[in-house]
Amino acid sequence: KEKSAQLSGLKPYTMYRIAVRSFTHNAHSEYSKEVMCRTKEGKPGMPKNLKVTVRSPTSVEVSWQAPDNPNGIIREYTVHYKYQDQGSASFRILNGSATFAKLAQLHPGKVYQVEIQASTRAGNGPRSEKLEFKLEVPPPSEPIDNLDDTKVGIIAGVSIGIVCVAICIVLIILKARNRQRPSEPEAVRYYGNGHLPQSNGGNLYHQCTANGHEDSITPMLPANCTTADDPTV
Repeated sequence: KEKSAQLSGLKPYTMYRIAVRSFTHNAHSEYSKEVMCRTKEGKPGMPKNLKVTVRSPTSVEVSWQAPDNPNGIIREYTVHYKYQDQGSASFRILNGSATFAKLAQLHPGKVYQVEIQASTRAGNGPRSEKLEFKLEVPPPSEPIDNLDDTKVGIIAGVSIGIVCVAICIVLIILKARNRQRPSEPEAVRYYGNGHLPQSNGGNLYHQCTANGHEDSITPMLPANCTTADDPTV
């Protein structure tokens, strides 16, 4: 006939080696061959070392450590938080290895309470100890009239530096444009083909030179042309 026995007081999700032997009044047998078995998962213990780090006037980072007795594989964590007498809010983190979460869109000046809860296939474990934190109300912006001399000096120095850089850039551009302009060609004397119009009724004509002065020239006449003083006419 098959015999059975129930073992109690075992730890959840723990591997055991089991062997059996029989007894009589005067003797006992050898142990049977060992078998290995693991107990089922249980509800986890509470997360520990809960901490809150303020990241901005409306957000914090909550961190924690896994329970000392997970009693199985932790499937998720649940973050519970609320402020003053308002209803509690919560959200789940579907990552059993997570150790932090961010709480955003909080109200400055309010006192909050936060708790963490771990879960296995067996269910939710107890919540961690409550941790309170308060988000400080940010100070108003400092008016420009209250700026100290150091800040004013920095602002003035930066402004002057920007203006100087802009002036240098403009000068460089203008200088580059002047270099690209072609030089004016030197004025060239032009005497024509000898048929220049007379000036003031005489034979003296004037031509402007490169330096702006007038230069006296005499017209060139054809070889077969004679003057009024020539007796052959």
